[in-house]
Amino acid sequence: MSAPDQLAPTIKLDPVALLWHASGPVRLTVALLLVAGAGVWLIAVLKFLQIGRLRGSERAFERAADGVPTGQELYAAAVTHRSSPGGRIVMMIASRSQGSTPERLRAIAERALVDERARATSLMSTLGSIAAASPFIGLFGTVYGIMDAFIRIGQEKSASLPVVAPAIGEALINGWRSSSRRWKPRSPNGCSSSHARPRSPYR
Repeated sequence: MSAPDQLAPTIKLDPVALLWHASGPVRLTVALLLVAGAGVWLIAVLKFLQIGRLRGSERAFERAADGVPTGQELYAAAVTHRSSPGGRIVMMIASRSQGSTPERLRAIAERALVDERARATSLMSTLGSIAAASPFIGLFGTVYGIMDAFIRIGQEKSASLPVVAPAIGEALINGWRSSSRRWKPRSPNGCSSSHARPRSPYR
């Protein structure tokens, strides 16, 4: 029997075939990266809907509150548009305005702004964690694939393509999937999360 006939059957170098014949750690790595990718898209859609809803409600409140002559009418507009960030801030200030000094009212307003900013940037820490962990998960799969390739070379006493190609392909798939998520999450105001400027994200 000739030497080519003794070689292992050739595996097609496409992602489905490589994953089908991959080892357990490689499958686990790819599964984790797929879950991370689905989580990123889910958070992106949720944030897109949330920011759009907040912007719409805030614009409606600003139109209703534009030019109101008294504080009572401003409070009434805030109650009507209580789903808007500005409406919630006005309602919080009005609920604690009795006997409060201007400094205390300013502190209440700043606290309300912090709460609204935290509401608008929810899930951003989760997005940052996924972006930070995904490259290292993919790196583990890449290193494991390279090690598997060298082990196969040692076992088969050959560095031919049918021996090393499947393991190298698995390593490249893991490296590609992890590098595709190597990005910095941005806050809703368009700045990097580590350099976000404290301004309203609703304008």
